[in-house]
Amino acid sequence: MDPLIKKLSVFAIGVVIACLMVGCAQPATPTPAAPTATVAAPTATVAAPTPTEESLSLEGVTITWFTHSLFYDLSGGDEGLVRDFEEATGAKVDVVLLDSEPLREKILVEVMAGTAGWDVAHINYAWLNPELAQYLEPLDTYIEDAEPEYEFDDMIGSLVEAGRFDGVQKAIPYRIGTAMLYYRKDLFEERGMSVPETWEDFLKAAEELTIDSDNDGQVDIYGVVQRGKPGYEVMQDYVRYLFAHGGEFLNKEMTSCELDNDAGVAALKDLVTIYQEGWAPPDMLAVGRDEYIAYMQQGRAAMGVYMAPYWEKLIDPEASLVTDKVAWALVPHSPGVEPGRTMNAGWCMGINADSDNKAAAWAFVEALTNKEAQLFQALNGNGPIRQSSYLSEAYLEKFPLAEDWLKATAASVFEPTHELYPQMQDIASEEITYALDGTKSPEDAMMSACDRIDALLQ
Repeated sequence: MDPLIKKLSVFAIGVVIACLMVGCAQPATPTPAAPTATVAAPTATVAAPTPTEESLSLEGVTITWFTHSLFYDLSGGDEGLVRDFEEATGAKVDVVLLDSEPLREKILVEVMAGTAGWDVAHINYAWLNPELAQYLEPLDTYIEDAEPEYEFDDMIGSLVEAGRFDGVQKAIPYRIGTAMLYYRKDLFEERGMSVPETWEDFLKAAEELTIDSDNDGQVDIYGVVQRGKPGYEVMQDYVRYLFAHGGEFLNKEMTSCELDNDAGVAALKDLVTIYQEGWAPPDMLAVGRDEYIAYMQQGRAAMGVYMAPYWEKLIDPEASLVTDKVAWALVPHSPGVEPGRTMNAGWCMGINADSDNKAAAWAFVEALTNKEAQLFQALNGNGPIRQSSYLSEAYLEKFPLAEDWLKATAASVFEPTHELYPQMQDIASEEITYALDGTKSPEDAMMSACDRIDALLQ
């Protein structure tokens, strides 16, 4: 059971009501894949599409949408998709804007109270476990009855599957971010080097591209930069390496830890090697999202495994010194692992099973996830969940890496949705940090991590 659900199940009704009125306190553990770590806010205004579907009469119906301000902006804000939906259907959308963790808490508080305080909500895939899914409306009938123009099959299959529980569709993909290898093409070309496709080649490139440009005994360009800041940041970069090595965090049944197997240890060894050999910055244990973006922007790193949508930041002429020198490739992989396999992180949309306005809520989900709407939001900065968006001429012009981004997204997987995963992340982060600073070997660190995680799972 989700810790928040377990806590709420023993609350008195008065406490639940108070929480609904004033909001719940944020826990100390960061929520995975917070919006600011996925896709940057839109940098350009794109005209909202004109609804092409036949108008559905929902006159007098009001639906409540729990979402984040970023997603409201991506949808066009006050003049965007919400306005178009209201004009096309006659319905009213009550938009409730919440930060990531309060959004999760409000969703759970409402469903535990058995109220219809929200009709449709944005849900982080990291929260979408069976405990929450039981409170979401089954969507298969809505999908079957949708107009052919909705083209549900155009959505990336792995993202659709992540919203299915016991064969029942409980959520629709909305936004995704995978990872790519971003690198300095000028440095590779100057040395006649090929872009690494395997982890062995990646380590060789990291060593060769650790450069003292002026021969003063100090490194000017590091071969690779990754986040080592304890907590979710080092965890996320480790898991990207883990999945690209073919590993898993938990077994399929989510009953035991898999980090101490060959892939889990190999992924950690690679992180430890680049740090302890000096191929990564010496302050790696303090490097978070902003710092590792800055290392590449300032020309002080030759490559790194990055959240794919950070591409815009790395080539931003107002912030980057290497705008025309950055290129992309799929994340390196181990033998036998599908090229591009790494970690997906993103958001989906679900309907409250207690909603009194399910038909209207579904119509709104369609309005934000149909082909035209997804392309509109993608050009505004959203990570698209439809194949057609990645392959559109307009999107390819703005994101020339889109076809490879699509390959990576389709090949990649999500972190476990186990309700205790935040605690598992804390444990893994501690053990990864012990390995990075030399307190433990990678083997001992991962063995200890699994011992502690398996104890949680008992």
